[in-house]
Amino acid sequence: MINLNSSVARELAEHGRSEQCPILDMHCHMFPYYGAFMPADTPEKMLHFMDRSNVKLAVFSSHSALNEGRDFIRGDVEVARKYPGRFLCYYPVLSKVLDTENDLRELDSNPEYIGLKLLCDYYGVAMSDDRHTPFFEYADARRLPVLFHTWGHSKLNGCEELEKVCRKYRNMTVVVGHSLYGQIPEAVRLAREYPNIMLEMTALLPWRGNVEHILDAGMSDRIVFGVDNPWFSYDAYTGSLISTGIGDDELKNILYRNAVRVLKRAGVTLPQYPED
Repeated sequence: MINLNSSVARELAEHGRSEQCPILDMHCHMFPYYGAFMPADTPEKMLHFMDRSNVKLAVFSSHSALNEGRDFIRGDVEVARKYPGRFLCYYPVLSKVLDTENDLRELDSNPEYIGLKLLCDYYGVAMSDDRHTPFFEYADARRLPVLFHTWGHSKLNGCEELEKVCRKYRNMTVVVGHSLYGQIPEAVRLAREYPNIMLEMTALLPWRGNVEHILDAGMSDRIVFGVDNPWFSYDAYTGSLISTGIGDDELKNILYRNAVRVLKRAGVTLPQYPED
């Protein structure tokens, strides 16, 4: 049930966007994904949908960089440079084919990279594997966000592996992609225990109860917005979010305030967003 006392919710319901509440997307991709049809897989097409929904910034790691190897990583930086202020990048940690010294040099020399992205299940390498240590140490020293693809009960990027990493690295912001889908109570438990955890909502909203569980725990200040764009729709996700019945303050936390805090903590210069 939409909370009609929420002016942000009313704007989103009536117009599909809220002028008083911009959106920062912290879990985004780009470019084709072989075997699936992506109707908005170019930066220009993505910007069209971002503008329609008042999404000011998307932080992404492209399908090409994540799945096709190091030769494609620079393409992400080129997009961020072409559209400054609209896109920033996660550096993909390609766990099975690391060139650690070169990877860290690339990360350090390109300010468009504001953090790391890991797909441990995809690469068959656990989060806590020693191969990741130099990357985590780098991110921890600079308080960067590290976006993990997580999934409940996974032996490689599930609850136990996530806790091993959080226990050791207390300064980097651990962005829990999909919030350990299937183990939401465990994600909430870990967020309570580790203040540097931010839960992320991709794949949660289509199923009633997932985000509500996090909100019922009083954690609207510990969720960042993401939709796996271009896999999912901003309209569908904001519509699902406002149907939880939450108010203006919680919506603003989720849609932009929390992401602003994460990025500023990492030293990212951002434009002025609305203040209450």
